[in-house]
Amino acid sequence: MAGPDISSHLGRGERLLWQGQPSHIRLSAGARALSLLGWAMGAGFGAVLALGLANLGEMDGFFGFWLALVVLNAAGFIALSVVLPRVARREMRARRYAVTQRNLIVVAANGTVRRREIKPGMRIDEAKRRAGAWDVLYAFPAARMVHRPGRPARRGYRRPADGFRGLNEPDARAALAAIRAAQSG
Repeated sequence: MAGPDISSHLGRGERLLWQGQPSHIRLSAGARALSLLGWAMGAGFGAVLALGLANLGEMDGFFGFWLALVVLNAAGFIALSVVLPRVARREMRARRYAVTQRNLIVVAANGTVRRREIKPGMRIDEAKRRAGAWDVLYAFPAARMVHRPGRPARRGYRRPADGFRGLNEPDARAALAAIRAAQSG
């Protein structure tokens, strides 16, 4: 397993019951939106390039402006549609999950550690997503009301649940069994 080592993040006397990593990688909604923006910039690159090449002899001083548009659209396409998804997937692959007798631990690719104490009555859900990916969810934030100035209505907003995301089915079952064992003591 490449990526952060779980054992260095265990507390004194903490025993590892299960550890794993995502096997199904999915981009977040924000990363997908930025990737779509990159593809739109790629289409803009093609359109600006085609128009400029078709009218190359008639530019009269607009060549620099045309060239800047071509370069900016190409750079946006490469950064948002090629580089960003690869970096996001690499960071997701490097993520590590662990269950100890006291804590649920998520270690991100950059070494950031999130811990959640396991409590006896704690709500634990498993959710099957498309393509065989499973999530084991354990933290469900309460909804909060958002009021925007100048608008009469209030809207509810709920942050997504925390958990171990992108597991395959055997890993999800093993993680769930380890959490249930830790809850029962």
